[in-house]
Amino acid sequence: MNESNLEYLKKSLDYLGFGTRLNEVLESPIRRELPKFSLGISQHYSPPGFRGMPSGVKDHMRFELNFSKSNESDMFFLNSYQAVLSKYDGAVPVTQVFDLERDHRMTALQAYRLLSGFSFEKEISLKTAGENSQPEKRPVWLKLNLGVTDSYGNHPLHHFYPEYNFDLEKSLEKYPFYLAGEDRKEKLIKELKNGGLSELEMMMDGKPLSVFVSAEPQFKTLNIYSRDMTRISDAQIFSQAQSGPAPQQGVEQSMLSSVATSGDKPWKQDEGVAFTPKPGR
Repeated sequence: MNESNLEYLKKSLDYLGFGTRLNEVLESPIRRELPKFSLGISQHYSPPGFRGMPSGVKDHMRFELNFSKSNESDMFFLNSYQAVLSKYDGAVPVTQVFDLERDHRMTALQAYRLLSGFSFEKEISLKTAGENSQPEKRPVWLKLNLGVTDSYGNHPLHHFYPEYNFDLEKSLEKYPFYLAGEDRKEKLIKELKNGGLSELEMMMDGKPLSVFVSAEPQFKTLNIYSRDMTRISDAQIFSQAQSGPAPQQGVEQSMLSSVATSGDKPWKQDEGVAFTPKPGR
């Protein structure tokens, strides 16, 4: 058995957010030199909007990790995993197969956030022209289109490149949020870029209101929710903000529209690819 290969796979599992719980069961099929095998693991996550609340509510994620042995050596590879999200409220489970190479080594937490309908920014390597050129790393916003599935049962993964011109900081400045200091603003931007649901105070109807906020790169704006996760529209925010007293110093209020300019391409969509475990590399 290739001990260094086994250690590399264990480190890969830890990096991807699966910890060390699979280490013991991973060794057996590798020692037996099975050409292909799968390992399952379950994890629980606190649903967005329930953070810090003593509810004990959890979403359940089931992962099926697919391994294969090289046809040319004693090396084993982790090729892909299937993720199934079962929400705490009994909604229909959502399923997606993530290919490790094609889908930018998506971590377990990132898979959970995508299946929950959120977007995040990830630095990915893109091939450049030229036979010997090095891949270029670029920040790209990612989002699953959960409204449709391809012929293989997967949801299309949309890529919003820098050329799409989604400016998260400008989107924040559009709304009458209370952002006390640059440190809070920087932390907020980091949270949103990681696909988090951030809690903020915003001026509505002449008084501060606690809301949840997430990034929405497709429409170059933010999604804003009340405490019970009801969507709050721009029309509600700006009409009530205008009728109330002037916001405190440092609060930005702008009536700029976030509608994409004509000629913009909304996203690059990867074509559906049939999932079959790779025979080796």
